Amino acid sequence: INRLNLKSQILRCILVQALASFSIAIFTGSSSLNQVTALQYAAIILTYISLFASDFGSYPIPVMLPVEYLDETDGKRGLAASLVGISGNVNAFILTLIFPILSEKFGGWAFLVISGVSGVSLVYLWWRLVEPRGKSYREIRKIIEKRRWYF
Repeated sequence: INRLNLKSQILRCILVQALASFSIAIFTGSSSLNQVTALQYAAIILTYISLFASDFGSYPIPVMLPVEYLDETDGKRGLAASLVGISGNVNAFILTLIFPILSEKFGGWAFLVISGVSGVSLVYLWWRLVEPRGKSYREIRKIIEKRRWYF
């Protein structure tokens, strides 16, 4: 893991997801669902691009980061990775329940919600995430302790 630049990798993947979701909203929200257009085919391709970006960075990297942020001697790395994995699955489940309601009400424009959440996440992670590459636990801890707790 020490060879990967996790912060830039996750930020790139979230950016791809945000742009893909925004494009899907534009393509599917502006065309009729009764008529298949080239824009809808583009939306299908963008969906696969978004899924690829998720599998390449947005899903596995958050499971890796807690392991890097915790001291290897306290034995809590496995627990932290498990809790992050569980919270990711719970969030995916909630989105799976909510999205059909949004889609029914707003049509293709519902993807703007996903794009918006991705955009906010991108800005927040760019500003707050500590890159663990080449840093020891103590160095990471010092950086985190210098920051304000509420951001």
